[in-house]
Formats: sequence, C-alpha cells, structure tokens
Amino acid sequence: MSHESATNVTALHPMVRVSTVRVSMVRVSGALAVSLLAIATAACASGEWSTDGAESGDSISLAAGDRADGGRADDGRADDGRADSGRADSGEDDACDSGDEGCPCVISDDCASGLECDLGVCLRTVETCGDGVQDGDEECDDGPDNADDAACKSDCTRQTCGDGFVGPDEACDDGNTDDADGCTQQCDCRLTFDDDDHTYGWELTGGWTTYDEAPVSSMPAVPFMSQGPAFGTDGNRHVPYPGQLDEFSSATTSSFMVPAVLRFRSWHVDEGHSDDAKRVMLSVDEGQTWTSVVDCVTGPNDHLPFCQLSQDPRDEAEWDEIEIDMADFAGLLGRLRFEYEADGICCTFEQGWFIDDLNGFGCT
Repeated sequence: MSHESATNVTALHPMVRVSTVRVSMVRVSGALAVSLLAIATAACASGEWSTDGAESGDSISLAAGDRADGGRADDGRADDGRADSGRADSGEDDACDSGDEGCPCVISDDCASGLECDLGVCLRTVETCGDGVQDGDEECDDGPDNADDAACKSDCTRQTCGDGFVGPDEACDDGNTDDADGCTQQCDCRLTFDDDDHTYGWELTGGWTTYDEAPVSSMPAVPFMSQGPAFGTDGNRHVPYPGQLDEFSSATTSSFMVPAVLRFRSWHVDEGHSDDAKRVMLSVDEGQTWTSVVDCVTGPNDHLPFCQLSQDPRDEAEWDEIEIDMADFAGLLGRLRFEYEADGICCTFEQGWFIDDLNGFGCT
C-alpha cells in the first residue's frame, strides 16, 4: 500500500538560493523515500543547487525509486552511489552512535554529558568550573556551593587534609603533616602546651602544670628539647624525695567539643597499675557526673602504655601515641579530667606522667 504526501522543504544552507520548494514524497510499505535527502545533501555539499527558472512554490515530484538524474536504480532503491547498501549517503560515519561527539543532533539533550548540540552536531563544551557539571579534569563541581571551606573547593578539587584549606570535617589545615605544630596530619587541633595560656580556665591540683623536663630522680632529668614543653605531673612527689609518694591530684579541662577519637602523646616513668594509678574521666553535664574512659586499675583501657610499669631510663623522644574511642560522646560538649594517684614509698626512679598534643580543643 502506498500514498503520496506533499511537504514544503525550506533550504537553510547558505549556498542554496531557493527558500521553499514544494516536494512530493511517496511512502511505500511505511518507509519514506530518501531520494530527496540524497539530492539535497549532494547539492548543498557542492553548492550547485539552484532554482534558476523555478519559482518558489514549484513542485518536485519523485516516485519511489526515482533517481536525481531521472533514472532508476537497478534494485529499485535510491541510487546514492552505494548500491550495495542502498542507504542514503549522509556523509557521516556509519558507526556514529547517537549522542557521541561529532554525531548529529537536534537539541543538546540529544548529546552525551559534556557535549552540546551546535549547528546540528554534538560538540564538546568548554570546561567551566562552577557550572555544576563535573567534566574534564574536575574532581567535583557543586556549582554556586563551591568554596575553599566546602567539600568541593572553588577550583573544583575535593577538600583534602593538607591542602591548606579548612574543610567541613577539619578542625584545622596548615598545609603540612607535622603533628607537633598544633594541627595534626589528620587535620585536628592539638594543644601543644607551649605556654600556660593553653591551660587557661583549667582546674589544676597537686603537681599538674607545664614542664620543660621530667625531674631528676635516681635517674637524671630528661629535658623535653626536641618537642618543647609538656603538660603533666612529676608524680606527686613530696620533698624530700625519694621517700614519699602519697597524693591524689588532677587536671580538669575547660569545655570542648568531644571528638570521635581522643588523641594525645604520653611520656611516663613510674610504677603504673595501682601503685601510680592514672585515670581519664569525661563529663558531659558540666562536671556533675563523670565517666571513666581510662582506668589503669579497673579498666576500661587499662592496656594503654601509660598504665604499664616504666622504670628504665627513657629518652625524651620516646612518646607513646594514645588513641581512645569516644564515639559514644562525639559531638557533645564535655570536660576531661586527668587523674594521678600515687601511694607508695618503695621506689626512687619515678619521674611522673606527661601529655602533649591533646586534640579536640581549638587551635592556638
């Protein structure tokens, strides 16, 4: 079954000098004859399509199988110079996948990501950081939300600890991986106790203060030369020492946002366990109640290094890296209390317990 329909074709190519041609097309078994497309394509490409002697509105009629030269292809199909395939030669790669770069399109939605429809062809767009589209070498692009303190920075790179920009999940970022400068390689702040201002607002009893060295005992003093001052206690020693260690003392911090992991460095020379007992307590109700996060006598976390006996000479660089899980309290406003309890007269080597680089507090 076939029927003939007529349509107007508007020539848009600049080399075509006709605006409108009346065309009759034949539909045979549901397929439109493509002869007109072959004629228009060839004419446009060569610049030879002319309507000299034809008026706008004249009709060109092609029956199914007609050729541009008035003849017919032997197989009854439009002769596009490739009789074997019988397809109109559009000048495009046969393997052109819809939406790929260089393939035909009508609107930009027809093109793959990163391409736009330009003059009927999918072309690569100019890469623009901040347009909300991640393309090219961009690691991210959140559009107007890009910022140097955001997850996606203003140059369309992801926030990374050590890049010098403080991101959403970072307390600090000084652009290096030095743990001893107040901002660690995990990008959290640590108190370095370089001066007494770092313990401003803390409640201190007994021997808790800032020390430049571990005091002399039956072993020589140990100056903290390479890492600077530390915070701690000399072991609650009473003059004259050796001879008496009988005191309970503590250091209670000001309020801070509890981190998921509490970190600090620890140095001690004492008996550990119950003889020189140490505890780390946490309060999240302004000191009304306290929870043990470390108890070197009864637990929890009595396996930590500062709970153990340390009686041999210790170098000033031999610090233990301490990590305590605080996930149950993370994000709450809390206060820490470090406790030291000594009870004994047996020994002469004690030099105390010292901490440094305590995280969770604002950078100084």
